[in-house]
Amino acid sequence: MARTINYSVSLRKKPNDEMAVEKAYGQIQSKGSCDIEEISEKISRSTTMTRGDVKGVIAALEDEVIDKLLNGEIVKLGDLGTFRLSMQSTGADSMETFSTANIKGVKVIFAASARIKKELTAASFTVVAPTWANNATLAAFKAGEATVDLEAAQRDN
Repeated sequence: MARTINYSVSLRKKPNDEMAVEKAYGQIQSKGSCDIEEISEKISRSTTMTRGDVKGVIAALEDEVIDKLLNGEIVKLGDLGTFRLSMQSTGADSMETFSTANIKGVKVIFAASARIKKELTAASFTVVAPTWANNATLAAFKAGEATVDLEAAQRDN
């Protein structure tokens, strides 16, 4: 079943380029978030496991993924995707002078599975107002105002 992805459009200049011309770019607008409680409850309704059982399995999965990543392994989770580590470092003049002081951070990279990619390809898109416009409209409504200054709201964003 194809899903709809909400997005908004905004004008932006290329960062660090004062001569750049503004261009319109799309940006995903989330519909909210969910947590382990909500996911566990939903899974428990479609399986024979209790919500507590599901939460326990998810907690154990979290522990195992962390352990495997820290062990230097790539973690493949079937139709979900693959997790791996990536490192950011500064350059050293030579291999001999490179040390752990050059390592600036490690992050987790997630690569979606073919199934997720296929679902995303089949999705449709709906344009919605950007979050800042929704927030300005709601603030004006709560204040009893009949109009919203969207130009000011965008500048303040």
